[in-house]
Amino acid sequence: FARFGVLRSSFGFAVRSAHSPIVRVKPLFRSYVTSPSESSNDFPNSDTPGVLLTDAAEVLVGSEDSPILLISEYASSRVPHPWVCEQSDEGLVHGPHGSDIGAAEFTRLLNKNSLWPAVLARFSRLLIDPCSPDNYVVIPTEVVGQKLLLNQSLTPEEIQSRLTLLQLPFLEAVNVVASALVTPKAVISVGTFHSTGRPTSAHVDAVLHHTNSPHSANACHAIASTMSEWGLVVEVLGPDEPLIDGSSKGHRMTVCEQVMRERNIEALLLELRAELLRDSASTNSFEEIFRVAVGEVFGDVTLPSIQ
Repeated sequence: FARFGVLRSSFGFAVRSAHSPIVRVKPLFRSYVTSPSESSNDFPNSDTPGVLLTDAAEVLVGSEDSPILLISEYASSRVPHPWVCEQSDEGLVHGPHGSDIGAAEFTRLLNKNSLWPAVLARFSRLLIDPCSPDNYVVIPTEVVGQKLLLNQSLTPEEIQSRLTLLQLPFLEAVNVVASALVTPKAVISVGTFHSTGRPTSAHVDAVLHHTNSPHSANACHAIASTMSEWGLVVEVLGPDEPLIDGSSKGHRMTVCEQVMRERNIEALLLELRAELLRDSASTNSFEEIFRVAVGEVFGDVTLPSIQ
């Protein structure tokens, strides 16, 4: 891994679209100031009301009274300008090593149906890991034994550029949205896994990871219990247990734990089996079950019950 010290600063970002009339957000959402992001297939319509886009973040606005903030740090495989994805890197960047496939669509659907605001990263974690801890950045030079041409012979200036243009603006977007919420209760990170991980992963539909907080653990078990009533196999893992693919959890919950500490709320990590999100019908079903389960735990009385 390449490591480089983190500079602390604040960055704004541009509003690309109008606010939805049903969304109530504080005026700070109108204060983002930088040049607009270029068009991208990463989100099919950058002029969608309630969607704010930059090179670093996709912000889906929601109710300021929402009890939940959604984050999807590995939502995108996008390599924004001026970086270029070489042909030999495309398989890694656009595969499960470059992003959590299906996480973006699932998070957008949750936001649409619940008005829980969401912040999604708009760059591949292979450019720079948005979950990098405070004291260094994580940029892999190879993946599964294959070198990434994108990350060879990086200069300190190049690493600083990725930090300044991608990671820090994403973190700032998370902080801005978290600050806009009146009484948040939890921040939930959304990711996916594939059933090619540890032997049991093919038989698990979702995994909920909690922090050392007893309240976080209780929330995960309660959500898992409701999801299990609808036939889903859900596993609950603690802070020292590995991700479902068998890798160390390491820094995976860095962003949501930072929000947890600053806002004194709970933090959870949801891993969904990507194969469950293979079509819109199964994605819609999974989303409704999870949304209602979370709403019951955190008291979002505006959510309908599943019939």
